[in-house]
Amino acid sequence: MKKLYLNKFSILFVAGAIFVCSSMQLAYAKCTPIVSKGQVVKNEVISAGETQMVCNGGKTINVTIEEGGRHYVHAKGSAIGTKINSGGFQVVRYDSIAKNTVINGGVQYIDSYGVATNTKIDKGFQFVCKGGTAISTIINKAGSQHVSLAATASDTIVNHGGAQTIIGGIAKITTLNKGSSQHVRSCGVVMDTTVCDGAKQTIMDTSCLTINTTVCKGGTLEMEKNAVTKGLNMKPGGKIVRRDLDIYFPDVLEDPVFRM
Repeated sequence: MKKLYLNKFSILFVAGAIFVCSSMQLAYAKCTPIVSKGQVVKNEVISAGETQMVCNGGKTINVTIEEGGRHYVHAKGSAIGTKINSGGFQVVRYDSIAKNTVINGGVQYIDSYGVATNTKIDKGFQFVCKGGTAISTIINKAGSQHVSLAATASDTIVNHGGAQTIIGGIAKITTLNKGSSQHVRSCGVVMDTTVCDGAKQTIMDTSCLTINTTVCKGGTLEMEKNAVTKGLNMKPGGKIVRRDLDIYFPDVLEDPVFRM
């Protein structure tokens, strides 16, 4: 890490990334501003106006990010058991990992080969952006996950009031429980989705693809005209909806390619 002071600000060069922080913040922050190789920081609180950078093999455990706090995990850093409260902000990138995060009104960004595992979104947002991966996420009421182009989400459970949006990304092995939703658009791909009673999967344009979707009794698959699904498994009582027509399938349908 290199540090350059410029007036009242410090310009930090960490693993090829540039961060600008207040020199006062670096001197008087209650949290550890930089957690690097060989360092493990536990049970800290990142308050308004504070920034913590975890890099080069550094690790944080049970950190809480409050409103206005910022947490950057990159260059093989790791963050375990982080809680992101309303107004808090975390970025995970560059071969770093975040495990067992709880998002409680805050925002988490995963991109550029960052990985998030076992995240629970009680409320707030997880954005999985280009090159990012989210594994084993649970999305609860008022929680939302957005998966963008060249990003992947797998083994996701969406509970009542939760939502998953696939915008050009890929979602694998998703379970939509009662009262939840999944929206797919802009060349998004979804594979092995289970749409349970009272849940809905919506394919918003014809550029998208669904593979091996199972629609259970009481579940709904809503599709644009000419959208394509492969390996569709309609259980008795499942429902497909398109723009002007509802189609009910009383029997299981397993065509290799089903085109609306």
